[in-house]
Amino acid sequence: MYERILVPLDGSDRAELALPFAEELAAKLGSEVILLCVSDSAEAEDYAKHQIYVDQITPYVRRAASKRRTDPEKPVKITPAITVGSAANEIIDYAMKKNVNLIIMATHGRSGVTHWRLGSVAEKVVRAGKSPVMLVRVPGASDV
Repeated sequence: MYERILVPLDGSDRAELALPFAEELAAKLGSEVILLCVSDSAEAEDYAKHQIYVDQITPYVRRAASKRRTDPEKPVKITPAITVGSAANEIIDYAMKKNVNLIIMATHGRSGVTHWRLGSVAEKVVRAGKSPVMLVRVPGASDV
């Protein structure tokens, strides 16, 4: 059912709160987890920062998912990926191109003027994307 699970990460602790959910599902179902970082620009310094981050977090996620695995016949594959562009658009495009079955991402739970002014990557992905999306509410995030 969920062969490929996409977890968008921006380097923040908040975004990483979605990881345990992806690890658990992948461990039980033998799914591939794709860790996607979206760089604002293709400039070498910005892109390199994202590359270092995704390279560092990939083995951690691989170990965590493997520890949760209940069936040794169902291996957990963790794939790092980086794209360049607008976060919401890149997440949606990547999910379509790679036939992602589920997107798991954290949401800050903003509403009102703050939400209107800043927009929401999660909301854009839910509204415009074709893949199912599981939103993980960040603990302590308050509506503004």
